[in-house]
Amino acid sequence: MHHLRASNGNRALQKPAPCACRSLTSAIPLSTIRPPMRLHPESLARGVPTLVVMCTRPRLGPAKSRPAASSDDRTALELSQALVDCAIEDAEAWAGSVVLALAQASDLQWAGTVAGRDWSIVGQAGGNTGERINAVDQVLRRHGARELVFVGATVALRPQTDYATVCDLLASTDTVVMPAPSGGAALMAARRPWPDLATLSWNTRHLSAELACHCEHEGLSVARLERRPSVESFDDLPRIIDADAKDSRPKRQALVALARRVLESRAAAP
Repeated sequence: MHHLRASNGNRALQKPAPCACRSLTSAIPLSTIRPPMRLHPESLARGVPTLVVMCTRPRLGPAKSRPAASSDDRTALELSQALVDCAIEDAEAWAGSVVLALAQASDLQWAGTVAGRDWSIVGQAGGNTGERINAVDQVLRRHGARELVFVGATVALRPQTDYATVCDLLASTDTVVMPAPSGGAALMAARRPWPDLATLSWNTRHLSAELACHCEHEGLSVARLERRPSVESFDDLPRIIDADAKDSRPKRQALVALARRVLESRAAAP
């Protein structure tokens, strides 16, 4: 997640689009993939699943014509930082290799301050989300990784159970997909290279269903997990509080406290 958006009331319910499975197996040209920034091949090649955190350093969006960032912008930045902190906290509990995949090469110095000592840091290629996942997937597999678990920083995962479940499923299933409440993918894991993901309906309500259908059409077995709360707008904060209120980890408690302050502030606003 780069920036939260303020919601204009309840989201309209949309009827899921029919799954239009396509045969998309062309490889991403290696010339489009940014060179790795900091790799630990010995860690990637240990034969254990690798967690890939797709992330961007939290920052304020362009101010455009405004003389200063709005209150919503500053609050969104705080929430983005809290969510990234939770993603890093989750990664620290991961038993295998960890990779930070940065959307912007300029975030390398920041990533070095939050990454574990033996974590790898790679850049994402250009293009949409599917193209960037394909590119990172190819780079890491070329350096020895086999089972890759991709996550973002907007979903309230339960790492002790969710990650264990994913690793167990990858022993017998090609791909694992966890839907987000919006219909996107909160987590996607694979023990084989992902097929071409470029033309899937990224950033829509149909993505997780379309992704699973596409993988099955390409001959990959798919396991579907229970969805987890995610933060795409301020209206999502009550679900995060419900999901994480009893989580005693410091970053989760900080996120819950911030979510409560934001909701109280917005409720008191004229």
